[in-house]
Amino acid sequence: KYRLQYIDQIKAPKPTALIVGTAVHAGVESLHHGQPVEAAVANAVARSKASTSKEYDNDMTPDEIAAQTSKLVRTYDRYAEKLKYDGIEEEFEIPGENVVLTGTIDATSDGHKTVIELKTAKTAWSQTRADFSTQPTVYAFKSHFVHKILEPIRIIYRILVKPTVRKPVNGELKNPEGKILATQTKKWNDLVKAFADFTQGKALDSAVGLSDDFSKLTQK
Repeated sequence: KYRLQYIDQIKAPKPTALIVGTAVHAGVESLHHGQPVEAAVANAVARSKASTSKEYDNDMTPDEIAAQTSKLVRTYDRYAEKLKYDGIEEEFEIPGENVVLTGTIDATSDGHKTVIELKTAKTAWSQTRADFSTQPTVYAFKSHFVHKILEPIRIIYRILVKPTVRKPVNGELKNPEGKILATQTKKWNDLVKAFADFTQGKALDSAVGLSDDFSKLTQK
């Protein structure tokens, strides 16, 4: 799938899940910038409609996608903890010996010592899935490397569980509005050290010293 899309450049219909996720991210970014919820919803719906005006997999109608997007942005606005953000949609690039780590962090807070990553999903994430995702490893590495933070980085996954739309339980929708769950990672220390080894320590040494020292800093 990766080869077909990014190497062979073969176009495929965009998945509905990707359309919803991208649109919701646009709405949440607006909220993080302090825009009112109605403006955030409008931005998200506009993004979803722009995507559904092109070829996609038709898993849901454009109106259903827009409605789901709107619900998730409103749910985020209502239930997500309000924080003061240091960075929003932060892009980064970290050179290594043989690789370059790049990415975009949804938001950071507390002097870049807290990283917030938003996910849209059909079901809630387990703690194990959050713990062993490689994404927080890279993002924590970025905070240490770019901002020279010599203490543990807190990673919070905000999981927006999509509303139930087609499978009533006893005649009622089990999750009609969607819900947000906050999960903190706990066990990614080994992954951080693996990344240090993978980049042969070059970027790591520039950030905080030896790989063993960095490994200790990321322990909970």
